[in-house]
Amino acid sequence: MHRPTLGIIALVLLLSGVGLLFAPAEGASVWSDALLRVGILMGVLWLAHPDLKGFPGWLLLAGGLLFLAAAFFVVRKPSAVALLAAVVILLVKLRAISLPSRRKGDGKERSPRRTADREGGK
Repeated sequence: MHRPTLGIIALVLLLSGVGLLFAPAEGASVWSDALLRVGILMGVLWLAHPDLKGFPGWLLLAGGLLFLAAAFFVVRKPSAVALLAAVVILLVKLRAISLPSRRKGDGKERSPRRTADREGGK
């Protein structure tokens, strides 16, 4: 998504949530809380947008699906939070979760001969 669009959406949601805090209508606090939470999430995405460019799309989708599955599991059985936290800590310690490397080149190393040919035969 376009980064300025994320920022505008976050700002609108946050301002709407703050505006509904002062609304006298019944049920406004529920909507206010929801708008504030989603606005904060969109703000975090706006901040992280440049760093998310290096991730492949399938990895972000898989991570999101795993997060939703874990959230569903915790909602259905709240005592599973400790088990889920232990699994996450174990995976991080074992470095099963790793970030993609950020190399500037294409990862291929040039042979000295080809480099010399390009520099005029030095």
